[in-house]
Amino acid sequence: MKRARFSEEQIIGILKAAEAAGNIREACRENNISEQTFYRWRRKFGGMEVSEAKENARRLRTAGVPGRRDRAQHEASPVRPSRREQAGDEDP
Repeated sequence: MKRARFSEEQIIGILKAAEAAGNIREACRENNISEQTFYRWRRKFGGMEVSEAKENARRLRTAGVPGRRDRAQHEASPVRPSRREQAGDEDP
């Protein structure tokens, strides 16, 4: 997996600086990013504070991973029989 060049804190800082300056193209040139990247970040992080972005990233990392927050829920879910068991076939 590709390593990110910018952390959430840096991205939010770039977004805020660009909005304050009012010149998005100049902010992109100074930070060596494309305008497409800027608008993608703005769609994803727009209006967020650093603490919100970190919480959101942590929540996404732990979502759906057994052994973390939802372990009890994962263990309580019923186990579905395999297709072979449903068809009534026995193991050879």
